[in-house]
Amino acid sequence: MVLKAHLFSTFVIYIIIWRAKGQLTQELTQSLLTLISEENSLRADLEREAAQLSSEIRQLQIERQQAQCGCTNNTSPFAFSAALSSTISNLGQRQQVVFDKVINNVGNGYDARHGTFTAQVTGVYEFSVTVLSSGGNFIGAEIVKNGEPVAKARTGDASYYTMGTSIVTLQLQKGDDVWVDHISETDSNKLEGQSFTTFSGYLIQ
Repeated sequence: MVLKAHLFSTFVIYIIIWRAKGQLTQELTQSLLTLISEENSLRADLEREAAQLSSEIRQLQIERQQAQCGCTNNTSPFAFSAALSSTISNLGQRQQVVFDKVINNVGNGYDARHGTFTAQVTGVYEFSVTVLSSGGNFIGAEIVKNGEPVAKARTGDASYYTMGTSIVTLQLQKGDDVWVDHISETDSNKLEGQSFTTFSGYLIQ
């Protein structure tokens, strides 16, 4: 390629001299145009190769970072948010709350029929539950992992609507289940719906 560029420069000089002498022929003009076209084609090939090389370097840098930090290279994310569409007025002790209105379910880990999230891959997850209580009522809920409560939220007031929230991070193995129970403590057994009460979670890594 360097040799061809040198030949091109020499040829251009040669053409300039011939043009000065008024002796530039049609054949030489056509040769010059052909050489210019080839040079443009080579330049375009070099630009494509440079872009491809840059992309490969970026990918190698990402793989190196993942190898150094031990990050999980998931093929797809996992995240869900679901809400309670209707008010439940007669919750039993440790009754599982079924959040029936699915807002999103990336990775299909959440089962709206039972209100349970099942880990599709091993990793660290974050979950949150938010509950709404109407005036004169008190309510509690807990995030449960494989049957064991791991975080709780309580709320209530004698006169006003109130909300309570709990957030927790959990290390899950593939197949572990997470859901929300009504806390087995004396309260009003009434949980407001209308999408105010929600359950969400997502894979951190």
